[in-house]
Amino acid sequence: MDDESRVSALRAADELLSARYGQGRRMSALAALAAVDRATDPHFARRAAEAARVPVDEVLAALAQVAEARSHVDGMERRLIEAAVDRGASRQRIADALGLASGRRAEEPAERVGEPGQG
Repeated sequence: MDDESRVSALRAADELLSARYGQGRRMSALAALAAVDRATDPHFARRAAEAARVPVDEVLAALAQVAEARSHVDGMERRLIEAAVDRGASRQRIADALGLASGRRAEEPAERVGEPGQG
């Protein structure tokens, strides 16, 4: 997907989720994601049937925002790791702050994306 299409898809996802879950007001991506997550989770929905009624377009809109949020968080993580290193933090201290087992894992944040149980 090219950049223009991606931006257009994200705008449409934002509008859809804000209209459905934000009572017509703009929602942050995180608030929209949480709302769809709760709506699709039978433990949060009043009944399992309610969770099943969430339209696929809303779930896909939330997934589009997950991908965008992940990209932003990954960038922030890389910058914060660089800032910590610049200020003398060891890789192990960085790994500890990220909840990782070893300092080596803090060296390549992009490798961790998608790995269960990792920062």
